Amino acid sequence: MAGQNLDDIVRPFQKFNPPEKGPSGKPFTKITAVGSASSAVLCDEEPENIFPVDVFEIMPEDIKNLKDFVDFLFRYREFWGPGNIVFADEQFNSVAIEKSNCRMGVRWPKNGASAVTACAYLTPEMNAFKKERDKISFEMRGFDPVDNPDYVFWDGCERRYRRLLQLVEQEASKTPTLEGLVGIMLDHQVPFPDRICLAGEKGHRLDWEANWTLTSSSSVLFGPTRRTLWWRKEGNKPIYETKPFLILGEGVEMRKEWEKDVRQVIKP
Repeated sequence: MAGQNLDDIVRPFQKFNPPEKGPSGKPFTKITAVGSASSAVLCDEEPENIFPVDVFEIMPEDIKNLKDFVDFLFRYREFWGPGNIVFADEQFNSVAIEKSNCRMGVRWPKNGASAVTACAYLTPEMNAFKKERDKISFEMRGFDPVDNPDYVFWDGCERRYRRLLQLVEQEASKTPTLEGLVGIMLDHQVPFPDRICLAGEKGHRLDWEANWTLTSSSSVLFGPTRRTLWWRKEGNKPIYETKPFLILGEGVEMRKEWEKDVRQVIKP
């Protein structure tokens, strides 16, 4: 299974339509990025090597397992990123990568499930590096070390990230279900900023436009129950107060129990 939320400010010109097709069910034929989020560092290091290279184009074809893949990305870490990415291989093993300009953190899953979110790092060395650089950026701009908008925003992102990993670990420690995945992606059981699903909340002294979760998807990627539940923000309602679209994978037979609380079924 895989879930993904899109969090951003509301832009009136943006329109979001549900996918036309559900999960194909085709196996991964190579190591694949199955989810990503923006994450970078102000006052980051500059690479010593500046010639252009796409690490994914020069990667040897015989790299098939995640360990070799991660080792290769680490070797060429100055040539890609930044950002947080989940990769999976043909056997559905996964890994979470946290990347700045020149540094790379790796988090292997305990129970087979990996997750990342935006604007924070949780591998210890990357977390410490970002906070060191954050302080430099605050000093350069004359900000109070903790009573400033960036600190509040980034602290909220880290708290949300920690909650995400906690929820994912809880779900992965038992038999995971699509309903359990949906519960993570639409989580609003705790106050902002820890909650996963955002609804226009603003933190202390944040003067810019608030973020919302604009779309959310939870999918069964493989097998005879392949399908996606997909939400979008409409009007002033948070998405967890709306009904999802249900998009079936090709050849998947509709089941009666899937129709509950669904606004529309999309068949290939």
